[in-house]
Amino acid sequence: MNLNELDQYLELINSVLLKSAVKLNKWREKFMLEVLLLYLIIPGRINFLQPGRYGRFGEQRYRTFMPASIRKWFKHRR
Repeated sequence: MNLNELDQYLELINSVLLKSAVKLNKWREKFMLEVLLLYLIIPGRINFLQPGRYGRFGEQRYRTFMPASIRKWFKHRR
């Protein structure tokens, strides 16, 4: 993926988050953008070490702020 494709994905994800019925504060919006972008970028099975390695935040932040329902969804998607 090049930078252009990533920008398109970010715009798409951002527009979906803005149009959703759930209103997120700025921090959660940035966090969700980061998580979904990392999900697209990281190859193979994803655990909390990879987002900590490739993302802007540490592993513990992804563990803490990722709800259990999303963790189960990520677990079954790969």
